[in-house]
Amino acid sequence: MGRFIGLTKNKGSGLAIEDPDFDNSGLVLTSNGTGFVLAGGAALDRTVLPDFVNSNQSISTNLVATGAFDNSVYTFAWRDGVQYGLSLSSSGALSGSASSMDAESVLKFDIYDSTYDITYEADVTIQVSLSNSYPAITTSPTSNVSLSPGVSQTTFSASNSPTEWSIISAGTLPNGTTINNSGVLTFGSITIGTFSYTFTLGVRNSSLPAGVYSTTSFNKSFTFQEPIGQQQYQGAYGQNGGQCSFTWVAPSGVQKVNVMAIGAGGGGRYDWAACGGHGGGMVWANDIPVTPGQGYTVQVGRGGCWNGTTGGCSCWPGMKACGGCCGCYGGCFDFGSVGANGACCGGYGMMAYDNTGGGGGGGAGYCSAAPASSQTANYCGCGGGGGSATSHHSSTFGSGGGGGTGSCGMCCYRSGACGACGNPGYSHQTGSGGQGGSGGTCGNPGEPWSNWRGNGYNCGGTFGGGGGSQHGGGWGGPGVVRIIWGAGRNWPCTNTHNL
Repeated sequence: MGRFIGLTKNKGSGLAIEDPDFDNSGLVLTSNGTGFVLAGGAALDRTVLPDFVNSNQSISTNLVATGAFDNSVYTFAWRDGVQYGLSLSSSGALSGSASSMDAESVLKFDIYDSTYDITYEADVTIQVSLSNSYPAITTSPTSNVSLSPGVSQTTFSASNSPTEWSIISAGTLPNGTTINNSGVLTFGSITIGTFSYTFTLGVRNSSLPAGVYSTTSFNKSFTFQEPIGQQQYQGAYGQNGGQCSFTWVAPSGVQKVNVMAIGAGGGGRYDWAACGGHGGGMVWANDIPVTPGQGYTVQVGRGGCWNGTTGGCSCWPGMKACGGCCGCYGGCFDFGSVGANGACCGGYGMMAYDNTGGGGGGGAGYCSAAPASSQTANYCGCGGGGGSATSHHSSTFGSGGGGGTGSCGMCCYRSGACGACGNPGYSHQTGSGGQGGSGGTCGNPGEPWSNWRGNGYNCGGTFGGGGGSQHGGGWGGPGVVRIIWGAGRNWPCTNTHNL
């Protein structure tokens, strides 16, 4: 049978090959005596072989042939015998050291298409640096990488001081991923978890021709971890209640936060036998979703002033810890819908010293003397204690301020004392301040009887301690809002301190 080149009918269908219904339409075919194959035949995929290699490197790749028809099956063999001591399997696995290769080495392959009984030839030229001056990426192309919390960069290494790095093929990398000339790859975006990416990097130095890179293909998994951090905002003393306002911007990679708030303590009243201020409420929530780069308004209570004003509330969007008022149990708490998965708990400020007209109220939190509505089970921390009055049954001038509650949560201070009421004084003597709870500061002692209307003596402790009642009335302790984020952190007890 004679050999010809041209378009032909598709065997069995009667339709022309150039018909667009066929994958092989418009291709030039040649007869092999029994059927038709592509005139150009199979070709070797050059991208799987290096163009440049050092003599101290190894070659390890799998040959790939393209062309002919979809049902072509290929095997590979050396043409003219084994070359440069390299190993080649019939499936195309090529491996071996480049140490025996010439400065310009030509590898000669036979590609056999067993479906159509045709052998194709392919020659590949590889430049070899006998002085090993070409740059070469040394980072493993497959090993997994676990990045530190909040980190979105990883560094690749190479030999022979490359002056340029390039992403030859971005493959499945996130959009916007870049690499600088120090080999630092910055991911365009990250999501917490483990993800696999395929991509190709290139390096070059002056040993390579301009625009030519030594390339390595990667198929690596990267684990991105949630960033770890914290931010705390607190109010002020000596204010007539109210709030300080702040804006917290969610850092890159932070997708959820845990928030605790304590309202400011109420101010003590200037009056005869009047009640001291009481502590602010506490509230917390875990796993609140946030958007990186978005700002969130945080309001923090200022302590009540000497005239018996209520302490300011401390708020995160959707949740509120009320400030303490004067003459009653301490601040309430309110937990709105903030999309959190965690639980919301709260505690009232401690009441004043029993049977008196007014010791200062304690800071918010868990303690044995809190109202029944305040949860106490399973927590070792507690709120600040109430300050004591000057006597058990008379004037309240000179009563001490309430102790505050620490901002790191109820369980940070398991070995420390919980807040407790100060020891009572005697008539015309000053009462002591309440002890701080869970790391909070103590309330100040009462003002001496001889000091008429002086401020600053019986202030409540931080955070949320109520002011004592006296000639001038004590200031309430300021409130606080504390935001924490990162794996393995949550209120009220787990890694709430600074990390």
